[in-house]
Amino acid sequence: MRLNLYAAGVLLVLGGIAIAAAVTGRRRAASLATAGARYPVRLDLALLASVAAIIAVTLVPTHGGLDLHLTPLEDIIDAFTPPLERSQLLKVVGNVVLFVPLGAVLHVRGLDLKKAVLAGFVISAGIEATQLLVPGRTTSFDDVLLNTLGVAVGSAIAAVAPRR
Repeated sequence: MRLNLYAAGVLLVLGGIAIAAAVTGRRRAASLATAGARYPVRLDLALLASVAAIIAVTLVPTHGGLDLHLTPLEDIIDAFTPPLERSQLLKVVGNVVLFVPLGAVLHVRGLDLKKAVLAGFVISAGIEATQLLVPGRTTSFDDVLLNTLGVAVGSAIAAVAPRR
C-alpha cells in the first residue's frame, strides 16, 4: 500500500513537471527570438537532467520513518546556531544548490524571475508533499523556501550571464 502511495506521489510530481514543460514549450514556439529558441534540444536535455537530479535526491526512499519540520525557518536557524554541524549546513546549502540549474534553465527558456520562482515553489511544494508518502524522507517547510531561493538564484545568474 505504501509503495502504491509513493508511486502515485511521484506520478503527481512528474505530471506537474510535464505541465510546466508543456507551458514553457508553448512559450518557446511563440518566442523564436529568445536565446532558448536557438538551442531547444540542449535546453530540454538540461531541464530533464535538472529534474532527474532533483527527483533522485528528493524522492528515493531511505530507511527510517516520517519526519515533519513544519515550523518556518526552524531548520535554517538550527543550521547556523552554534555548535555548527556540517551535515546541517550541507543540507541547507544543498537545498539551494540543487535547484539553481532549474532556475537557470527556466530563465533561458523564457520565464522571467517571478514566473520561474513561482514554478520552483510549486515544484518544491509538490516534492515536499510527496515526501510525506516516501519512507525515510523528511518533509520540511524550510526545504520549500531554500529550493525556491535556489530557483531565484539560478534565474538571476542566467539573467546577468553573458549570452553567446
